Amino acid sequence: MNKCLLLLTILAGTSLSTAQWSVLNPHPTPNTIHATDAVSANHLVGVTMQGDAVVTTDGGTTWHVGLISDGIYRGEKFIDDQTGWAVGALGQRLHKTTDGGFTWVLQSSGPDTTKYGVDFVDAATGWAVGFNGFIIKTTDGGGSWVSQSITPTSAVTLYGVDALNQNTVFVAGNDDKLIKSTDGGTTWVSAPSIFPSVTDLRAVHFINDTVGFVAGVGSRIARTTNGGTSWTPVYNPGGTRTLWSVDFNNNNVGLAVGSSSEVLRSTDGGATWGTVALPGPTTLVLYGVTFGNDVIAYIMGSSGAIYKSTDAGATWARAGYQFTTSRIRDISMADNNTGYVIGSGALIARTTDGGRTFATQTTTFSATMYEISTASPEVAFISGQDGAVIRTTNAGTNWSTLVTGLPTSVELVGVDFISTTMGWAAGTNGNVIHTTNGGNSWIPRNIPTTSLLWDVDFVDSLYGWIVGTGEKIFGTTNGGLSWTEQHTGTALGLYGISFVDRNLGVASGSGGLTFRTTNGGQTWTPAQTSPAQTVWGIHMGSAAIGLAACASGYVYKTTDGGINWTQEPRYTISTFDDVTFSDNHHAWVVGNSGVILKYTDPAVSVGEDEGEVVSDFRLFQNYPNPFNPSTSIGFRIQETGFVSLKVFDVLGREVATLVSADMASGSHSVTFDASSFSSGMYFYRLTTSSQSLTRKMLLLR
Repeated sequence: MNKCLLLLTILAGTSLSTAQWSVLNPHPTPNTIHATDAVSANHLVGVTMQGDAVVTTDGGTTWHVGLISDGIYRGEKFIDDQTGWAVGALGQRLHKTTDGGFTWVLQSSGPDTTKYGVDFVDAATGWAVGFNGFIIKTTDGGGSWVSQSITPTSAVTLYGVDALNQNTVFVAGNDDKLIKSTDGGTTWVSAPSIFPSVTDLRAVHFINDTVGFVAGVGSRIARTTNGGTSWTPVYNPGGTRTLWSVDFNNNNVGLAVGSSSEVLRSTDGGATWGTVALPGPTTLVLYGVTFGNDVIAYIMGSSGAIYKSTDAGATWARAGYQFTTSRIRDISMADNNTGYVIGSGALIARTTDGGRTFATQTTTFSATMYEISTASPEVAFISGQDGAVIRTTNAGTNWSTLVTGLPTSVELVGVDFISTTMGWAAGTNGNVIHTTNGGNSWIPRNIPTTSLLWDVDFVDSLYGWIVGTGEKIFGTTNGGLSWTEQHTGTALGLYGISFVDRNLGVASGSGGLTFRTTNGGQTWTPAQTSPAQTVWGIHMGSAAIGLAACASGYVYKTTDGGINWTQEPRYTISTFDDVTFSDNHHAWVVGNSGVILKYTDPAVSVGEDEGEVVSDFRLFQNYPNPFNPSTSIGFRIQETGFVSLKVFDVLGREVATLVSADMASGSHSVTFDASSFSSGMYFYRLTTSSQSLTRKMLLLR
């Protein structure tokens, strides 16, 4: 899994990259954030189930998402604004940062066991807990660890750990397990059961040496006021909800969060608790809550949920950006800025800024909508159930259902318009309809097949192709008056087809089965290297470059016209339904949970990036980091002009010049080949005529 700016090398050694991915919805990440820690009011770090660290240093105005490692991260702890640890599952998954969460280094001595909780009392001493009751301790900042596991907890999962000082440590877990050590973890004492029935505890948090809290299943919270000698239930509604995190500010205001978007708040030091409304979905699992100061607080959780409060948790607002969590079935862009998405729940939304924001629209059509085709920024057509096509001619202000002449039993799954007047729609049982007057009337152009037709693509008024179940491809050279079956097979189906012109096209579907033609479909040749996942949408942006949107969050790319497909960065596990190019260097991928990714390939247009406003000067963390022997460095510049990117060693000596040239405004990246360099820390500095930024990276041989 690669979360960096994708590099396409055009020169050996140091080279300009031509591709960049960004998450548009939900922004900054679609992934579940399992833990969060506010280093300060503006500096927040969260770790995700996809191995990311989500960082903001300006209170959520801008975000950095960087890869920690290919794993699931469950817990984190910072002791200051630079130093923190993250723990999780899949492999060792114990990493440390010394630059505020931007880069992470593996602590290789950590055991290969799932870890859920971590806490440090200073830069040296800390504990981590997790699966099968394991407890480990470090006294050298994570360089080495020793086991402190005990028999009474060996059969349960431990989730929470809170170290009050070098000696006093509390650990909480399943089956009422709450243990305490007063000698730095050498020995442990179990607390008696707190609640009337067995409770799986998820969090433990102390606000001073005597007052502390545990929380868990059933939305239960218990408090101690004598350092854990005894515990009293203070909130016990029962039910199926689970509380995952508790935190307090210095004014005795407490917050607890959990499943079903539950937020609890106390203003009396935890003696009593009440519910607080959270805007947005009511189905979120909120895994982390943290105070940045006495008034600023943050919540993070499932599906990339991030919320911020500026009044100590009394009210909340979404941080980042999310306009929907619905499945997005299709996207179509009229140009680099204007386009539409459709999805479940009668979702229609329009963007005029390249997908940065969307405005939802309304329609009286309530059945499933499958595909959308934009004929212009103002005119678009949607195919759906009930044999329906719906249309807007005024940029979505109004949508009307057209009379197609088809029975309501027909589902129109694919639609394609080559102008505001001429288009085709296809669907179940070989049904194909054609219009030459913008949908006011339709003519049947059926294919003699019972196959479900999944996708349709025309390059002009005569030449078009349709794919469907049974691995079938049909072609026409007369606008659909007649069809030729060009290919059939034994696979479940082909779900997407895309042609560049009358000759070059690709088709793909179940299991990643992909074909290519250079003669209009007279012959179809299997790809030499196909996508390794089922492809639900495919689009060629040019004769060379294309993208395939796949199951489980995979995207594959071709740079040789569909002969070979390679995996792109994987940003989510949500299945993608569709991909579209607006030109040969802008593309969007959409899918489940409202996920929208944008692909930009500025080098195709010699550095131009029409329709995008570069509003920041950024130097991104290199990836991978640590690296051996090469790594990529991405950056953004606001104005066209001279750019310098140099590498320095720890003594400040310049060791490499990666860029020294005039460059266009926009996003760029380069490769640093360190084959001839020794292991160690290096710094890289981006400089323009008015600005400069520096970051560090680690070469490990």
